[in-house]
Amino acid sequence: MKSTLNIQTIFDEQGNKIGVMMSVKQFKRLMSDREDLQDLYVAYQRTQKKEKTIPLEQVMKNFAVNIKKLKEKSLSKSKK
Repeated sequence: MKSTLNIQTIFDEQGNKIGVMMSVKQFKRLMSDREDLQDLYVAYQRTQKKEKTIPLEQVMKNFAVNIKKLKEKSLSKSKK
């Protein structure tokens, strides 16, 4: 998906770039893309570490959360 940004650059009296103007929609998209890139970077960093991992089921068990009960509860809500 290719999208173009319609950005206006703002200059001071000396010709230095001091700001930009863009639509709110463009700004929100830019921030969303930035968050996605941050998430990918964090995920990449975690794959590079040689730390021991814990399966989700074990984490849930450690917090005394019964996955089966959560699933049943979720299913019962979706049937309503």
